Amino acid sequence: MSGSSLKRATPHPMSVERMPAAHRRKVTGALVDNVNYSSVPVESTEPFAPEACPGYRILDRYADQFKWLAKPRFSRSKDPEAAWKLILDASLESLEDDPDAAYAGVDGSCPPGWQAATGVVIKQQGAQVYSGCHAAGRASSTDAELFAIRVAISNAVGFGDVKHITIFTDAMHAARLSVDPSPHSFQSQSLMVCRILEPWFRRSPDHKVTFIESPSDMEWGIQNEAHDLIAGMRGVAVVPTTKLSLQYVCDFVDKSARAD
Repeated sequence: MSGSSLKRATPHPMSVERMPAAHRRKVTGALVDNVNYSSVPVESTEPFAPEACPGYRILDRYADQFKWLAKPRFSRSKDPEAAWKLILDASLESLEDDPDAAYAGVDGSCPPGWQAATGVVIKQQGAQVYSGCHAAGRASSTDAELFAIRVAISNAVGFGDVKHITIFTDAMHAARLSVDPSPHSFQSQSLMVCRILEPWFRRSPDHKVTFIESPSDMEWGIQNEAHDLIAGMRGVAVVPTTKLSLQYVCDFVDKSARAD
C-alpha cells in the first residue's frame, strides 16, 4: 500500500511508498500504475438511468425520426471513394436548399500528451452559425467523437425552428453510441443527447436527425472543416483534476499489460 491507501498504517519496507520519486517514474507495472492513478478522477456511469429503461429509450420511442447513412464497406463501383463523394455532395446540396435544416461537421482527436480535442462546425443554408473547439479530458478517439456529436446536437436544436439536424462524422460507431443510454465510456454525453432530443422530438414528428459518414481520409466538406479546426487548436494540458474516460483507462491498462 502507498499514498492515501495507507491511512495510519506503516508502509512495508518494500512498499512503493518508500521508492524515490525519480526511481518510481522509471518503473512500470500494475502496482506502480495503481499508485500513480488511484487518485485521478474517473468518469462515473448511471447504470439505472431512466432513459435506459426498455420502452423508454429514445430509439424505442422515436426510431422513425433517426436515419443512418454509412459508407458501404464493399462496393461494386470502380471508384468507391468518388461514388461516396457524389452522395455526400448531393446530401449537402439538398441541405443548403432547406431553410429548416441545420447540418454539422464533427471530428475528434487524441494528441499524445494532451487532452482529447473536438471540433464542431454548424451551418444553415451555407452560412456558418457555430464553430468551436473543446477539450474532452483524457479520452479515446471514439469518446472525443461522441463529445463532438453532443456539442453539435445541443447547439443545433437552438437555432430557430430547425426541423432537420444532419451530422457528418467519420465515426459511425460514436454516432450510434450518442443515442445509446446504457452504461459505456462517456455515457454522460449520450444521456445529454437523449435528454436534449426527447423533448425536441416530442414537439413535432417532423423533427429528424440524420447521421452521415464522412471518412476523414476523404477530406470532404464540412467534416474536413471540423478536422482543420482541431489542427489549428492549441493543445490543452492535462492537470491532476482532468477526468479519465472508461475507454481511456481500458486502453491504458491493456497497453501496460502488453508492455509487461
